[in-house]
Amino acid sequence: MPNVILKKLSSNFTGSIPCTKKTCFSQFTVSDSISAPFDSFNNKCIDGNKLDLIIDGASFVDSICENSFEGQNLTGKKLIIIGHFESKIFCHYSNNHKKCFTINKKLPFSTFIVVPLDICIDATINLSYYIEDITVAVLVKGKIFVAVSLLLKYENEYILEQL
Repeated sequence: MPNVILKKLSSNFTGSIPCTKKTCFSQFTVSDSISAPFDSFNNKCIDGNKLDLIIDGASFVDSICENSFEGQNLTGKKLIIIGHFESKIFCHYSNNHKKCFTINKKLPFSTFIVVPLDICIDATINLSYYIEDITVAVLVKGKIFVAVSLLLKYENEYILEQL
């Protein structure tokens, strides 16, 4: 597996990506429900959360070369990415604000990014990401919903030269 370098995009990122070269990205949401430690838990008990993005593996694979039904140009090569979020949700008991606890949850994901066919598959994989939204809410008694929306971009720095 090639080496993966992960870079977080700055918080003043406006969503505007320069169009000087083809942009290769995946935009997706990871969600899960978590059991709360007790039933008398509501949205006012959630004090905040912390997320860390971990890439467990990435690999280039060959794929079909045509246009998809959605109009995406499938180039014949994809970057498959497997990873997870390490989530920490900070909470307090509904009847006692001084007694706090943390819920730790791993949120796994897998995605792919269509990449140019003429890339060097042995080069370092450069990824950048921007967490667009984090939602943490109590759904029903004893269940917390967690959702993370992410933009994951492949930085194509190594293009094979035509012979």
